[in-house]
Amino acid sequence: HRDDTSARGEPRAALWASESSIYGRVGCGVATEYDEIEIDRAYVTVPGDGGATRLIDEGEARRVFPPIYDAMRSGTPGMLTRNRAWWKIEVFFDPEKRRDGYTAQRYLLHETDGVPDGYAIYRQKGDWSDGFPNGTVKVREVVTASAVAHTGIWRYLTGIDLFPRVRWGNMPIGDPLRWKVPDHRRIRRKRWDALHARILDVPAALGSRTYGFDGTIRFAVHDPFLPEIGGTFEMDVEAGVGRCRRVETDETDVELNTRELASLFLGAGDAIAMTEAGLISGDRASILMLGRMFRGDVTPWCEEVF
Repeated sequence: HRDDTSARGEPRAALWASESSIYGRVGCGVATEYDEIEIDRAYVTVPGDGGATRLIDEGEARRVFPPIYDAMRSGTPGMLTRNRAWWKIEVFFDPEKRRDGYTAQRYLLHETDGVPDGYAIYRQKGDWSDGFPNGTVKVREVVTASAVAHTGIWRYLTGIDLFPRVRWGNMPIGDPLRWKVPDHRRIRRKRWDALHARILDVPAALGSRTYGFDGTIRFAVHDPFLPEIGGTFEMDVEAGVGRCRRVETDETDVELNTRELASLFLGAGDAIAMTEAGLISGDRASILMLGRMFRGDVTPWCEEVF
């Protein structure tokens, strides 16, 4: 994997882990997380004006969903670019053998003043086993480009007659739904690790993103698996632009492994928590600066499992 990625000139790699304990041994760090959720709509209402929603067919979804997705992706670290083949094969390809007893995919569109700005893809499975309707709505993804669209989509998904259970296996941990409902507890959440990242070229990788805090920091990166990637680096951030270079010195502010650097890379890592876990060392002021530099305004999320 490293050789193939380096041959393409890419300074970082990423994957979803089959077992989370494996990939840290080769320098990967948890770069995004997600919440697996279940909602009992008998106790959950989404207040507010949700605007207009309507079900559409696959043909219209193929046309209007990609621009909405790109609008959210452009502001969300960790989301992947989708080309036409990916939409066709991974999103809209819906053979019955994939459905596990659920319906074919449903396509829900939200519009504000006639402009598409949100969508959901979901399935349904009925259940009358105890004499009462206890069906399930299984969400594949919810993508919204506005707060109104988010409210409208979730008002619809939690209001489908005969289907009081709503499940989503990959909700962003920064999703605002729990703040919109009166009782947080009724959205049962289980948190999982998601995207694991691997830094293969420290200066190039760190120079490819923007930063939320200006300053200069010098840090030592250790890489037991690929020692040539490690070393001492100095990063200057000015007006959100970072410039990282390798330096020859033993004087550093912070020390960490490539695993922890990868966890910080997309903005979700907690430098203080990792320090208290014994994974990062240095003086507290420098570690606070490191955390502020890497922390983003938007919590990263990866919508694809690969």
